[in-house]
Amino acid sequence: MRPCTLVFIGTPQAGDRAWHLRHFIDVRNDARLDIVEHQLGAADHAHPGQRGAAPAPGQRTVVRHARIQSDAVRATRFARTDAVLAREAQYQRFDLELGAALSRNELNVRLEGDGARLTANGVLLGDGRRHVDTRLGIEHIARDTACELVWRGIADGRSKVVFHGGIHIRSGADGTDAALSNKNLLLSADAEIDSQPVLVIDADEVKAAHGATVGQLDAQSLFYLRSRGIPEAQARRLLTVAFCRQPLLALEDDGLRQFLLGRLDAALAASLGTDPSIDGASA
Repeated sequence: MRPCTLVFIGTPQAGDRAWHLRHFIDVRNDARLDIVEHQLGAADHAHPGQRGAAPAPGQRTVVRHARIQSDAVRATRFARTDAVLAREAQYQRFDLELGAALSRNELNVRLEGDGARLTANGVLLGDGRRHVDTRLGIEHIARDTACELVWRGIADGRSKVVFHGGIHIRSGADGTDAALSNKNLLLSADAEIDSQPVLVIDADEVKAAHGATVGQLDAQSLFYLRSRGIPEAQARRLLTVAFCRQPLLALEDDGLRQFLLGRLDAALAASLGTDPSIDGASA
């Protein structure tokens, strides 16, 4: 099945132009839909842009939604998704934040049907003076729903990465299974990472866990690679790419997973000043 592809391209103009788009995606019962959304910059610009999307998966539907944001380094990007899941619907989401000077991504999902399932993973890359902000608002309303959220953040240069992961299990949502993991790497002493996992439980008989960490590359692993003749910058990139692999493992489409890994590897190579053509980083 071919995916529905949405491409947004920022191009230079005589002056800065603002644009605002909204998409409503209605997926009927028992259907299946793949969405690939790509926001990119054709050349340098500073346009502010805002995108809203409202996926509405029907009963027993499967929606797989991958979003790549790699806009120009001076652009401003705001994205918001408000999804409502019906009974036994599955929404599988992946976000890759690589571009723009200021980017904010909001993902709000209401699991309103019994047995609804959400998988929402992502990777956030901050370098230079970029500000990367992501907020999750997940509401479990029906019984026997589940969400799995795996996010990785990387901050280099003088960038700032902000992550807020909110899960609310409402009264009556018994049987909920919710998990949030947010791990982050600081690659520079001047970078900043703020992580705020939030879990509110108003129901009984639920299973829920959340956690966040901020750290640096493992010194022993770095020494091991350097002892095998790999330059330090290249070794740092290899370890950083490996750190980001787990959120991508949930992607069922191997071609899409390799494409996203390639985009991430190229962005890290540009950030760390290494050669992305060296074997091993994108395997």
